[in-house]
Amino acid sequence: LDAQGRVTRFNKSAEDLTGYAASEVLGKSLDFFFFDPAHYHDILKNLKLNKSYRNLHMPIKRRDGERTDMLMSISLIGNPGQDGHAAASITISKDMTREIRLEKALKESKEQLEEKVMQRTRDLECLSQRLAVLNQVASTASQSLELEPLLNNILQVVLELTGFPMGIISTFDEKEYIIIRAHRNVPKNILDRIRLLQKAQTVSGQAALTGTLQLGPPMDQDLTRLGIRLVVAVPLRAKGTSQGVMTLLANLDREVSDEERHLMLAIGVQAGWALENAELYEQVRRDVVKLKEVDRIKTEFIATVSHELRTPLTSIIGFISYAQLASQDLKKSNLARYLQVALENGQKLARMVEDLLAMQKLESGTLRFYLEPLELLPMLIRLQEELNPQLHAKEQRLILEIPEDLPPLTVDHEQFERVITNLILNAVKFSNGPGIITITAQHRPGEFTLTVTDTGIGMSHEVRERIFDSFYQAESSFTRKAGGVGLGLTIAKRIVEKHGGTLRAESEPNHGSRFTLSLPEQAPEPEVRP
Repeated sequence: LDAQGRVTRFNKSAEDLTGYAASEVLGKSLDFFFFDPAHYHDILKNLKLNKSYRNLHMPIKRRDGERTDMLMSISLIGNPGQDGHAAASITISKDMTREIRLEKALKESKEQLEEKVMQRTRDLECLSQRLAVLNQVASTASQSLELEPLLNNILQVVLELTGFPMGIISTFDEKEYIIIRAHRNVPKNILDRIRLLQKAQTVSGQAALTGTLQLGPPMDQDLTRLGIRLVVAVPLRAKGTSQGVMTLLANLDREVSDEERHLMLAIGVQAGWALENAELYEQVRRDVVKLKEVDRIKTEFIATVSHELRTPLTSIIGFISYAQLASQDLKKSNLARYLQVALENGQKLARMVEDLLAMQKLESGTLRFYLEPLELLPMLIRLQEELNPQLHAKEQRLILEIPEDLPPLTVDHEQFERVITNLILNAVKFSNGPGIITITAQHRPGEFTLTVTDTGIGMSHEVRERIFDSFYQAESSFTRKAGGVGLGLTIAKRIVEKHGGTLRAESEPNHGSRFTLSLPEQAPEPEVRP
C-alpha cells in the first residue's frame, strides 16, 4: 500500500486467497475487501499514527462474495514521505476460515451436548418424580382391598400431586349411565348432575370408549353453568380394557403439560389394576359369603329334613303301634281317626321324598317331560278335591276362575300338576287364619297366563328376592311352624322354565301374595341328559 492506502503490489498468493486478479486491485483502495469499510479506514488512520498490527484476525470479502477469515499483519515500510506518513505492507499469514468454522462447530457441539445433558438431567428428574408418584399410588393401593376407601385414597393422592381441586372415579352401568365410585371435593349439585349423564354425553365416556386421555371443557352445558371449565378424563386400564375412569375437574382453565399427561396415564394404569384387584377381592368376598350361606342352608336343611321326616314317622309308628296293642278295645271311629292321621303323615312324607327326588333330577337334568294337551279346569277341580283336607284344616277356600273356552295347554301333565299343587300348598302354608286362594287363567295369542293369589301373611322384599332359592326359608317363627324343606317353589319355577315359561312372585307384608305363571302356547321340548 502507498501512503494513501492504495494497492501497489498484489502477489499470486493474494490472488488465490481473495479471488481477485492483481490487475483488478492495483492502484485501488482495499475498502471493498472489508465487510465494514469503516474498519479499513480506521486501520489506515492508525497507520498514519505509526501504529502496526500483528496477527490481526480480520474477515474479508472474496470476489465471489463469500466470507474468508484471515490472520494478517500490517506494518510500516520505509521512511515517511513528504506528508510524514510511510507506506504499509499487509501480510496474510494464514487463512483462518477452516479454523474459525471448526471452532464454531466445536462451540455449537459443546452447547448442544450441554443442552442434551441438561435435558437428560431434567428427564431423569421427571422420571424420578414420576416413579415416586407411582410408588406413592401403588403404596396407597396396597394399603387396602376394600373398594371404596381404596379409590378415595388414590383420588386424594392424585389431587395432591396434580393440583386439581376436584376428582371423581366412576364406572358405567348396563345402560351406560355414570356410577360414581369415589369423589373428592365435588359439590353435591355437580355430583347429582353427573349421575344423570350417559357415557356418550361426557368427556369421561370418551376416555372410556377410546382408552386414551381426554381433556377439554365439559360436553354437558349444565356442568359449564355449574362452574366447571376443564375436564381431564384418564382411563383406568387393566388387562387391555377400561375398568373405569378417573376424572379431574377444575373451575379455571389451565395448561396440562405432556409430562402431566404421561404421569396421569401411568397413574391410570396403576389405579386400573388396583380397581381390578379390589373388584376381584370383592367378588371373592361375596363368593365366600355365598358359600357360607350355602353351608348354613345345607346345615339347616339337614336339620329340617330330619325334623320333618321324624315327625310324620313318629306319628305313623305311634298310631300303628297303639292300634296294634289296643285293637280289641278301640272303637271303630277312633281307629279310623288314627288311621287317617297315619295316612296324612305318610302322604306328607311321600311328598317330601318326591320333592327331593324331583329336585335331584332337575339339578342333574335327568327329569323327563312328556308334553301332551291338558284341559286345565278338570285338573284343577280334581286337585281341589284332593287338597280339600289341607284347605279345610287351615280354613282356606279355593276359588277357580277359569274361562270355559280356555284352550288346552301343552305340558307334562304330572309335572304341571306338581307346579299347581306346590303353589296351592304354599298359599295354604302361609295363611294366618281364614282366607281365600284364587286361581285365574287367561289365554292371549301365543301365551297362557295363570295366577295364584292368596290372602296370607305376604312377604318382605328380602324374602321375595330369594323365595325361589333351593332350601330357602324365611327367618321367622311362623315359617318354622309351617314346616316343609323349602323346595316347593324352587321345583315349581324349574319345571315352568323347562316348559319355556316364567314364574314370578309379587307380595307385600300382610297383604298376601300373587304368583304369576306364564307359558308359551307351544312349549319347547325340554332337554334331558342321558
